[in-house]
Amino acid sequence: MYINAVTSSMGAWRTLNQHHRRNYRELEKALGKLTYRKPEHDSETSVGLLHQDLNLQMENQAWDIGKQISLKTGRRTFFTIDFLKDGIAGKLILGKQAFVLSSLLAHFPLCVQIHSVDLGIVLLPMHSFREHLPKGISDYEFVCKVVQELPSALIKYPFLIVGFSEHKTPVEVCEITSELDELLMRRVGYTLSEMLLLGEKPNYDFKVAMPQHTEKITKEVCAMANIQGGGVLLFGVSDDGEVVGMDPDSLDLIKLRITTSARNLCDPIPSFDFFSVPIAEDPDRMILVCQVDELTRKPCLVHGRAYLRTGPSAQVADSEEIRRMVLSGP
Repeated sequence: MYINAVTSSMGAWRTLNQHHRRNYRELEKALGKLTYRKPEHDSETSVGLLHQDLNLQMENQAWDIGKQISLKTGRRTFFTIDFLKDGIAGKLILGKQAFVLSSLLAHFPLCVQIHSVDLGIVLLPMHSFREHLPKGISDYEFVCKVVQELPSALIKYPFLIVGFSEHKTPVEVCEITSELDELLMRRVGYTLSEMLLLGEKPNYDFKVAMPQHTEKITKEVCAMANIQGGGVLLFGVSDDGEVVGMDPDSLDLIKLRITTSARNLCDPIPSFDFFSVPIAEDPDRMILVCQVDELTRKPCLVHGRAYLRTGPSAQVADSEEIRRMVLSGP
């Protein structure tokens, strides 16, 4: 069997190739030794034989086989992972669409949340191979079409859907979440579409353009440095959620203005980084993300005043709010 296609969420394909290349090669090797076998006994099925052969090959490469993870959801639920190693969990699913989607959108995400798994892999037959299998088994193409049409809010953890068949072809890779969504999920726990739906919150703010008076942005940076977890400023997104982007040639000046003003006005100076991300619909326009870290030694002051994010804006903190931020710590 050969890997023909991969659909990736939250940069899982990049993560696998950059940090777990050996694990991917072992999976590729195990699949390469599989062949379709017709059942010889009444107690056997073609599906069962594929599971059996794959598990044997993965076990030979020191993967844990058949590990059960307790999900503890109301009634005690166990999710069985076919093979697991170095935080990479895989499951060969030869079943109906509902079973595939429950694994992708319910069971694997819970495993990630409880830190039992870092990245989930679901193996599915390509449509060209499904004819060998019993009726009702979902193929890679159909499942990926369904997943790609789902709101990004439902796809917030790293997973791979891997399509395999008996034919060797160049691997086609489709990444269904953007670089910006990956960054925002790591920083504030929301994708861009969720942020646009929810509106501005204390830990993120939209700016359609750089204000003429840089001090206003400096107060926002100060306020985010004073809240738990810090926050992000997104330049190129309007207050009503329209993604307009920015001219890439203007970004260096914006970064310089923010950095200079923060160094001159903030005490102590907060830590922040910039990320420039192209807009998928218009690669000639960029969104600039200013990621502000929570300050270790609070409060951050501008002109001797501490600021906090109250809703979508920075406001002067009162004495009680200052006391709470000092006690909260990072």
